[in-house]
Amino acid sequence: MLGIYASLDDCEIAVQLIDVRRPKYPDVIFGMEVLLKLNKLKEAQMLASHCAKALRSTTDRFEQSVRLTGLGEYYSGIQRWDDALAAWEHMPPEQPFRRDALNGIVQIHLANALHAANTRASTAVGTERKSR
Repeated sequence: MLGIYASLDDCEIAVQLIDVRRPKYPDVIFGMEVLLKLNKLKEAQMLASHCAKALRSTTDRFEQSVRLTGLGEYYSGIQRWDDALAAWEHMPPEQPFRRDALNGIVQIHLANALHAANTRASTAVGTERKSR
């Protein structure tokens, strides 16, 4: 049910279906998406913490990919880029969420490049003004 309401972008109903204390792994992706959209960072952190703990013991590669996707989304959502990259880079390559992970990795690298270019442009403009 969570997936249906999240897909319909009905976050107010979807959030009521999220169990951050004992989440089932299929609900992690939709749950994280909803929590981040509603800016419920404390609950998102609890879900991320559960994902990290569960990753230590699961051997199922699909479950690993779901939990890594949730972690990557959480870290990206709170702008902890290095942690998001680390989660997504551990994504098993044959899993269906690998594409989402690669998309997130590319977006972070593009954002970093854009930030660096803007910083350099601002520095160049400031240096040019001082020399006048």
